[in-house]
Amino acid sequence: MGKGIVPLHSHDHPVPKPFTVVALNNANKPGSLSQDMLDHFMLQLTIKEPIYDVQQAAAPAFSMRDLTKMRASFEETFIGKDVQEYIRDIIVALRYYHAIGTGPTPSAYPLFLKAAKALATLNGYTFVTPTHVCQVAQDLLAHRATLRAPRDFATLPGVDGQTNSQVV
Repeated sequence: MGKGIVPLHSHDHPVPKPFTVVALNNANKPGSLSQDMLDHFMLQLTIKEPIYDVQQAAAPAFSMRDLTKMRASFEETFIGKDVQEYIRDIIVALRYYHAIGTGPTPSAYPLFLKAAKALATLNGYTFVTPTHVCQVAQDLLAHRATLRAPRDFATLPGVDGQTNSQVV
């Protein structure tokens, strides 16, 4: 799918543009996707209850023209060197944080850049700020980090009972 092609029944089918993959994970069955599989997804979002009316769900939120305009705006959104370094520093700090057993892989960096740019664009900005970075960090990094084993928590102050999201 990364190349814009989906294999189905021994045939390759091109995907329309824009194309988005959404994976649903059963909250009652945690760990149903491996850490390697989770790393392929940009964000992990938890939706506690529907945020829209079921009647409205059938109507598209954006037209293809709107999406094309947003994509063009996204491409023009500026992300400065200092913000890029800030993102890199967050990823590196998380990898070396004492409560993290396995931190984000290098694939997190370009996805972090895209997520911050997308949020800036959706909020009407032509540039990315550190606030945009902070707003996407938890949803982008929590599923890429695993906590140390609970037996280690005795030596890790302030970590016992916390989730990945809370530590991130």
